[in-house]
Amino acid sequence: MSSPQLYWSCLLAAVAALWSEPIQAQLIPDQTLGAEGSVVSTDVLVKGSLADLIEGGAARGPNLFHSFDAFTVANDQRVYFANPAEIESILSRVTGNNRSDIFGTLGVDGNADLFLINPNGIVFGPDVSLDVTGSFYATTAAAVDVGDGVFSAVMPGQSQLLAVSPSVLFWNHLTDNSGDITNRGQVTAGADLVLAGQNLDLAAQVAGVGDVSLLATDIVKIRDTADNPFIALAGGDLLVQGNQQVDIVALTHPDSQLFSHGNMVLRSPAPVNGDAYFFSGGNFRIENLDNTPGNLNSPVDPIIRSLGDVEFDNYFGSSLHILAGGSVTFTIALITAPDPGIAGVDFLQETIELSDGTIVEVDGSAQPTIDIRAGVSPEAVGVIPAENPSGQGFLDLFVDSFFLPLTPSITAKPSSADIEIGSILINQPNGIILLTNQYEPNMSLSGGDVQVIGNDLTGSGLRKLGINITAPDNGSIFLDSRNDITVTDTDITILGSRSTGDIVLVADENVILENSGGFVLSGIFNRIDVGGQGTTGDIRISAKNLSVLNGAQIDSRLLGNGETSDIILDIEDTVLFDGIDPLTNATSGVFSSVQRNSQGQAGDIYIEAGNFELLNGATLRSSTFGIGDAGNITLNIRDTARFDSDDPVNNFSGVLADVQPNAQGQAGNVFVETTELEVLGGTVLSASNFGGVGNAGNVILDIRETARFDQASQATSEYASNAPGRGGNVMLSATNLDVLNGAVLSTNTFGNGDAGDVILDVRETVRFDGRDPDPIGRNSGATSNISVSNASNLVGMGNGGNVRINAGSLEVLNGAEISADVDGIGNGGDVVLDIRGTARIAGSSPLTGVASGVSSAITTGGQGQAGNVELKVTNLELLDGAQISSGTQGIGDAGDVILAVRETARIEGFENRRGPFGTGIFSSVDDTGRGQGGNIRLDANNLILNGAQIVSGIRGRGDGGDITLNVRDTLRLENNDPATNARSGIFSNSISTAVGSSGDIRVISDKLEIFDSLIRASSEGNGNAGDIFIIVQDDIQARNGSITADSAFNAGGQIQISSSNIFLFENSDIQTFVNSGADDGGDIEIIADALVAFDDSDILAFAADGRGGDIDLSRTAFFGEDLQFAQPGTDPITLDGNGRVDINATGGIASGTISLADVSFIENSITELPDELVNPETLVAASCIAQSSDIGSSVVFTGNDSLPQQPGSAQITYSLSTVQPITKTATNSTSIAEPQNLYRLADGRLVISRDCHD
Repeated sequence: MSSPQLYWSCLLAAVAALWSEPIQAQLIPDQTLGAEGSVVSTDVLVKGSLADLIEGGAARGPNLFHSFDAFTVANDQRVYFANPAEIESILSRVTGNNRSDIFGTLGVDGNADLFLINPNGIVFGPDVSLDVTGSFYATTAAAVDVGDGVFSAVMPGQSQLLAVSPSVLFWNHLTDNSGDITNRGQVTAGADLVLAGQNLDLAAQVAGVGDVSLLATDIVKIRDTADNPFIALAGGDLLVQGNQQVDIVALTHPDSQLFSHGNMVLRSPAPVNGDAYFFSGGNFRIENLDNTPGNLNSPVDPIIRSLGDVEFDNYFGSSLHILAGGSVTFTIALITAPDPGIAGVDFLQETIELSDGTIVEVDGSAQPTIDIRAGVSPEAVGVIPAENPSGQGFLDLFVDSFFLPLTPSITAKPSSADIEIGSILINQPNGIILLTNQYEPNMSLSGGDVQVIGNDLTGSGLRKLGINITAPDNGSIFLDSRNDITVTDTDITILGSRSTGDIVLVADENVILENSGGFVLSGIFNRIDVGGQGTTGDIRISAKNLSVLNGAQIDSRLLGNGETSDIILDIEDTVLFDGIDPLTNATSGVFSSVQRNSQGQAGDIYIEAGNFELLNGATLRSSTFGIGDAGNITLNIRDTARFDSDDPVNNFSGVLADVQPNAQGQAGNVFVETTELEVLGGTVLSASNFGGVGNAGNVILDIRETARFDQASQATSEYASNAPGRGGNVMLSATNLDVLNGAVLSTNTFGNGDAGDVILDVRETVRFDGRDPDPIGRNSGATSNISVSNASNLVGMGNGGNVRINAGSLEVLNGAEISADVDGIGNGGDVVLDIRGTARIAGSSPLTGVASGVSSAITTGGQGQAGNVELKVTNLELLDGAQISSGTQGIGDAGDVILAVRETARIEGFENRRGPFGTGIFSSVDDTGRGQGGNIRLDANNLILNGAQIVSGIRGRGDGGDITLNVRDTLRLENNDPATNARSGIFSNSISTAVGSSGDIRVISDKLEIFDSLIRASSEGNGNAGDIFIIVQDDIQARNGSITADSAFNAGGQIQISSSNIFLFENSDIQTFVNSGADDGGDIEIIADALVAFDDSDILAFAADGRGGDIDLSRTAFFGEDLQFAQPGTDPITLDGNGRVDINATGGIASGTISLADVSFIENSITELPDELVNPETLVAASCIAQSSDIGSSVVFTGNDSLPQQPGSAQITYSLSTVQPITKTATNSTSIAEPQNLYRLADGRLVISRDCHD
C-alpha cells in the first residue's frame, strides 16, 4: 500500500475533479436476481415531489434484496426505494465496476433500513440528501452476512437470500480491494448510520438518531473547512475506527464538532489524531483495536466534553481540555504548546475557583494547558446546542430532514468522579495543569479520588515521572479532589530555570504521598534548576488528612539563585509523616532549602492541622547549604502534635531549621503551637548552625496543655561554627511539662558565638525524670552550655545562655538535671527557677548513680565565669542524693547559688538513694579548678537538713564561696549517714591539695537545732579556714552537734554566735583549732542569755603551733556540767570523750584568753526557802501571776539531781522525797490550768504557775 500522504493527495485530486463536473444519473439494475430484479420507475410522486422509485427486488421475509450494475444519484435527482409493508431491511448491491456517486436525494419511501453495498467505492456529494427514516448502512465491503449466508456484490452467484436480519458488521468482507467512502455533504439517518470502507474521507456532516459508526480498514480522515464545518452527530453511540489510523483535523470552522448522545469511541492501533471538539453524552474513549486504551495526538488544542467517563492511554500535543461528567483516566499526557486558535473551539478560556477559594486562570491559547475536570454536573458539561455560536441553527444544518424533530435522550451513567493519571509532562514555558472533580460537581456520584501513578519513561527503574513541568518559566499545577489525592511511587514536580508557579493540592478527604518500594523518589517538588535564577512558587495542600509515607517528600529547593517560596499545609484533621525508604534512605517529610553553590532565601514551612504525627525518621527541614537564610517552620496544631521513632539512635525524627557547614545565612525558627505535645523516640526539634556563617534560630513551643519529651528526645538550638554568630533560644510555655528518660531542652555553643536561653513558662508542673538507658546516653533536663566537640574539632567560645523556668511546681528526679555549664571558653549562663509551689529535686539515676540536680559549672578544660543558680519557691524538697550546685573544674569562678524559699526547705538524703552520701547544696572549686567558689545563699521560713549537707568546698586553686542562711523560723540540722558516718550540716572547707581560703558561714535564724550534725568551716590545704557567724533570735540546741572552724596549717576561722539561749547536749562542741603551723587559732565569741553545756560538750580554741584563739563568753551566762578548765598545753584531743564539759584555748606558743561572765549575782540573790510547805488553802484555784511592768530577769535551772556550790566546784547531791500520788477527789467544774513557768515573787519565793496573759 502506498504511503498515507501520497494516497490522500491522489484522492483529494480525484475528488476535486469529481466535484467540478456534474454527475450523470445511473440506476441500472443487473440480471443477478432474475425475475426478481430491481425496477426503476421515473417521475413518480414520492413524498410530495417527483422522484425515481426503485421497486421490485427479491423479498425474503423482512428483507428486500436489490442488485445494480451501476448506482449513481445525480445532483438534482431524487431516488427512493419502495418499502413494501412487511419489509424491514432493503439491501442494495452494485455488482458493476463503478463507484456509487450520491449527489442528490436518496431515500426510502417507508421506515425500512437501507444498505448500500458497492465494493468500488461510494461518494456523497456536497448536495447529498438522505431521506432514510430507518438506519442507513453504506459500505464498500464485498458482501453482507445474512444469517449463515451472504449477500455478495463481487460474487453475486454465491449469494443466499435469506429471511434473517442482515449483519451490520462488515469487517469480514472489507479487503484491500474494497473501495473508499467519501462525504462532502449531509449524510443522515433516522436510526443508525454506518459508513464502512477501506478508507473514509469525511469533510461535511454525518448524523444518526441512533448509533453512528465510521469504519475503515485503513484510515478514517476527517476534515473541515473555513466555510463548511465537519459535524458528526449520533443520537446513540459514535464509533470512529480506522484499522490503520484515525486522522481528525476539524478546528477550522467554529461549528465543527463530534457529538454523541451515547458513548464515543475513537479506535485505531496508531495514535488517533484528534484536533477537534468532542462531546459525548456517554463515555469517551480512545482505544486500540483490542479495546484497550489507545493514544491521542493533537497538534492543535482538543476539547473533550463527556457526560460519562473519559479514558485513553497517552496524549501528545497542544493544550488539552477535558470536562467529564464521570471519571478521567489516562497514562501519559505530554503537552507541547498552547493553541492560538478560537476561544471555545480550539481552547477554553475561563476563570475557575477551586474548592478552597484558589483562583485559576485557564487559557489554552496563552499557556500550554492540560485542563481535566471530572465529576462535572451535566449542566456544566453542556448539552448539544440547538444554536451554534454563529447563530445558525445547529440542527438546521440538516434542514428538510426528518432528523430535526427527533430528540434523542442522553443516558450517561458515569462510574465515578475519579481522576487517575500516570504522567503529565509539559516542557514549554508558562504551563498549567489542572485536575479537579470539584468544578460544578455532580454530588450524586461516588468516588472523587485523584490518583497520580507515574510511569518509568526511561526504563531505568529509578524514577517514575508523574506530573512534571520542566520549562524556564512559571508553570503551575492544581489538583482539586472531592475525595482523596494519591501520589504513589511518583512525583509532582515543577523545575524551572527562572521562576516557577504554585503547586496546589486540595482534597475534601485525604492527600496521600507514598513510596511503596524501589529506587523511586515520590512526592511534590518545586525547584529552581542549577544555573537558574528566579523564585519558586508555593506548595499548598489543603485536605482533611495528609499522609506522607515511606520516604515520600514535599520539597521546595533552590539549586540556582533566587528564592524558594513557602510550603503551606492546611489540614482539617491529621497530618502524618512516617518512615524512610529502606533502599534510598530518603526520609518522609517536608523540605525547604538553599542548596550548595546557590544564593537566595529558603521559604517557610507552615502546617496547620487538628493532629500532627512525625514518625520513624520523618523530618521537617528548612536549611541553607549555600548563601542565604533558611526559612521558618511553623506548626499550628489544634489538638495533639506527636513526634516519635522506633529507632531513636539511627532513625530519629526531626524538625530542623539550620545552617549547614560552609553555608552563609541565618537559621530559621521552629514554632509549635498545640494543645498536647509529645516528643518521643529521640526526636530532635532544632534551630541550629552546624558550621556555617550566621546565627542559629529559636525553638518556640506554645502548648496549651501538656508537653511531653521522652526517650532521649530534645528541643535545642546549637551554634557550632567558628564564624562569629549566636545561638538561638528554646522557649516553651505549657500547662504541664514532662521531660523524661534522657530527653533534654537545651541551647549550646560549640563555636564562636553565644548560646541562647532556655525559657520554660509552665502554669502547673514541670517534671524532669530519668536518664537515657543507652550506655552513652544523657540525663533528662534543661541545659545551656558552652561545649566542646572533639569529633568536629570545635571549642565553644562565647557566653552560655540562661535557663529560666517559671512554673507552678517543679520535679527533678532520678538523675535528671537543670544546668548551665562551661566546657569551652566563655561565661556560663544563669539557672533561674521561679516556682510558685513546691520544687522537688530527688534521687539519682538507677542506671549510673548520677544525682538529680540543678547546677552551674565550669567543667574540666573550660574557661570563664560560671553562672548563678537562682531558685524562688514556696517549698523546696531536696532528697535522696539530689544536689543543687555551682562549681568550677576549669579556669574561672563558680557562680552563686541563691535560694529564696517562702516556706520550708527540706533537704534529706538517706532514703531511696544510690551512690555516696551527697544530698545537698554545693559550691566548689574542684581538683582541676582555678577560680573562686561561688556563694550559697538560702532564705527560707524553715530549713531542715536531714542526712544532707550545704557545702562550699575547695579542692583546687581558689577561695571558697560564703554560705549565708537566713531562716525566719527554724533551722534544723539532723542525722548522719549510718553507712559512712558523714554528718548532716553546713560546711565550708578545703582539702589538703587545695590552695585557697574556705568561705565564711553565716546563719541567721529564729531557732537553730543541731542534732548529730555539724556547722564547720575548715581548711586542710594552703589557705585559711572561713569564719562562722550565727545569729539566732531564740534558742540554739545541739545534741551531738558541733560548730567548728578549723585549719590544718593556716589561720583558723572565727566563730561568732549570738542567741537567746544555747543548749549543748551529749558531744556537742563549739571549737576552733589549727592542727599545725604558726598561725593562731580562731576566736570564739558567744553572746547569749545563757549557754548551758552538758555531757561531753566542749568549747575549744586550739592552735598546735601558734597562739590559741580567744574564747569570749563575757556577755553570756555559761553553765557547764562537770566543767573543767584544762591546763595550758593540754592536747585538745584528750578532752573529747572524757564525759565532761571543757573550755580550752591552748596554743603551742600561747593560750588564748577565756572570758566568762560573772554569775555571782545568781548565788547572792538566792533567798532561803522556808521550811514550811505552802498552805494550799492560801492558793486560789486557776490563779495566775500578774507581773509588774518592770522588766524582770529570768532564772534558769539546770542539772540532774545536784547543784554545784560555786562555779568550778564539784556537784553535791541533795535528797528528794518520793513523789506521792494525789488522792482522788470528786471533780468540780473548775478547769485545770497547767503551769507554764517558774516565777520569783517579790519576797524571793519561787512559784510554779502561769502568766495571767496566757
